[in-house]
Amino acid sequence: MTFKRILVPLDGSTLAEQALAPAIKLAQHVQGELIVMRVPVYVDARVQTAVAHDMAPVATMWPQDSITSVYEEAQEYLAHIVERRKPADLPMRALVVDGDRAGAIVDTAVSEKADLIVMSTHGRTGLSRWVFGSVTERVLRGADCTALIVRTPQPLRHILVTLDGSRLAERALAPALTLARAFESKVTLLRVSEPIEIDPEIIEQIGQAEWGLGEQLSSAPLRNEETYLQNLAAPQQHSGLDVQTAVVSRPVAAAILDFSEAQRVDLIAMSTHGRSGLRRWVYGSITEKVMRGARCAMLIIRPPGNALR
Repeated sequence: MTFKRILVPLDGSTLAEQALAPAIKLAQHVQGELIVMRVPVYVDARVQTAVAHDMAPVATMWPQDSITSVYEEAQEYLAHIVERRKPADLPMRALVVDGDRAGAIVDTAVSEKADLIVMSTHGRTGLSRWVFGSVTERVLRGADCTALIVRTPQPLRHILVTLDGSRLAERALAPALTLARAFESKVTLLRVSEPIEIDPEIIEQIGQAEWGLGEQLSSAPLRNEETYLQNLAAPQQHSGLDVQTAVVSRPVAAAILDFSEAQRVDLIAMSTHGRSGLRRWVYGSITEKVMRGARCAMLIIRPPGNALR
């Protein structure tokens, strides 16, 4: 997968601008185009005053010249971003789009045929503070394309790709490897499966019937998973990437989070499951649990045509 058109929503804050550095580097690597956008926020001064004094709000907008000035300020801000951050070899455009922030971002991604949205989030404690309704969460729910969620400005030196043996999970591999080449990152392919309990007495009985067979039975799933990962890793290793593999047998979300912390992972790449998109996030899916708990960046790959409208 290649990202030919990358969309970076900005809100004027230094935090949001943390998404620019990785987006620019990736766009340069794939020889793509970068689009920076901003959604103006029009505030009614009378409503602000009324709310501050616990009064009924007055539904009167600012005069038209004030609305115009907010729009022009957004244009000037983006023009300054392009002038200050645009590399000579990178096509870079600026868009000011009116509307609800999350909706405008999703709609712009569609209208501009973006392959990737790069956004920065607040804090280092996962998504626990914003998963119930923030702009980023709403964009993740609505966007058809892949999303890169940046939490810190640190370089992406180590990328973790989570796999479960399904073709859907493997959709995360190509975009993750594209990032790895752009950022010269090492990659770990992680296969996590829920532990399978086999009665020790059965293993012992099989072992007595044929020496070593019981041990082979208990270790066979692990060997199969290691072979599966090696088959995926080998072509990438031959191409010069540093690709490692790891197999863990324990509850999936906890294993991913613990592994990412212990191995100092900078980005976790995951493909979401099911035709319901991210509707199940708030009900405890693995992706939602990892998003809530991870301290690093996340690359979320969506199955085609699964955005929530």
